[in-house]
Amino acid sequence: MKRIFLTAFFVFGSLQASAVEFFKDGKPAPFEKGALVERWSTAGGYSIYTGGDLWRIVDVTTQVAGAINNADEINRGTVVLVNVDSNFQDQAVQVLTTNLSSASMDQFVTGSPCSGSHIVAVNKARGRDDNCMTINVRSVQSRPRDLLVFDVRIVNFKSAGRAYVVTFHILANALNFGDTTPADWTPAGLEASAERKALIARMRTWAESLQDAANKASDFSKPQDVFDNIPSYKTLAANP
Repeated sequence: MKRIFLTAFFVFGSLQASAVEFFKDGKPAPFEKGALVERWSTAGGYSIYTGGDLWRIVDVTTQVAGAINNADEINRGTVVLVNVDSNFQDQAVQVLTTNLSSASMDQFVTGSPCSGSHIVAVNKARGRDDNCMTINVRSVQSRPRDLLVFDVRIVNFKSAGRAYVVTFHILANALNFGDTTPADWTPAGLEASAERKALIARMRTWAESLQDAANKASDFSKPQDVFDNIPSYKTLAANP
């Protein structure tokens, strides 16, 4: 992930909340960078998680998913949101991609989103539907010291080209673990610390709730209340 630091947001601090559909006719709708996002905003008609936090708009873009053989092209949209602290320093970034168009019912995305090595991987795939949640950790270069980031990724692909893929990049500082390194989150590192192990357990429970909600969100009916009872990522913090 390219690190998103929002020095520009200092000038956007007074922008009002914006409840919008981020895409219109397959293209990004007009938006104000730095504006607050209300929980009932949507992306391609799909619900967006807020957790009761104040998320700000960073970017809105579109892409075309490549077609293979006789498959239809699928238009997708990506919304990048950030949650900052009182000093306008990043705490978490949310990157959500959804389908903006549809295809035939028998068109599915092929892949193995849960493959590879992860701190946590939960695969709830059914048939040809992908439904995967992973948790990983990495270090991001910064000054005066590197920053530790947790990546919580949920991949949900269904028939007719439906996609609901969301990644949360959560700074360890926001969870009171900013003094740790990636080595502390290996299997050996987790066994050496009850606090770190407990955080991963809490994060898994939270992320699985998001995974189940995203699976519901990607239904053809596009329900708008699926994330209502999922708390802020900040509730994961040690000694909150």
